Amino acid sequence: MTLVPNAREVTLNVSSGGNAIGSQTFKVRPIPNPTIKCYTGGSEANEKQGTAGTAIRSVTLRAIPDPGFATFLPEDARYRVSRFQAVLARGKRPVIGPKTINGPQGDFSDMVNAYKEGDRLFIEVQGVQRMNFQNQTEDVNMTRTFNIPLQ
Repeated sequence: MTLVPNAREVTLNVSSGGNAIGSQTFKVRPIPNPTIKCYTGGSEANEKQGTAGTAIRSVTLRAIPDPGFATFLPEDARYRVSRFQAVLARGKRPVIGPKTINGPQGDFSDMVNAYKEGDRLFIEVQGVQRMNFQNQTEDVNMTRTFNIPLQ
């Protein structure tokens, strides 16, 4: 049996043949937000040491579920980044963008052609969705930004 609570606490009443046996109150753990990872050119982007500018031709954002949640409820742990925005910046000024991408993957060939060493790619995740066990899509309330120095 699957219970889908909509409160922080749920009380389960047990009866047999109409006779009450007992009640038990349980606290409901909220669904954990996923971890968002940014991949450029097939490998994870390095926010500290920088990423090769030519690798940003293809950028993919992956929403990775909490391992415990994914193990216990794999049908509820299906996440995807639905929308993000990217800006190629030089110092404090934008060079190209903001460019809005609907979906988890975007083509940034125009930024590859315009970047110079020392520029950075600023990405803001604007939408994450989760598909539950009933195949219903729900929006996840979370934000994440990436500030990737380009070499």
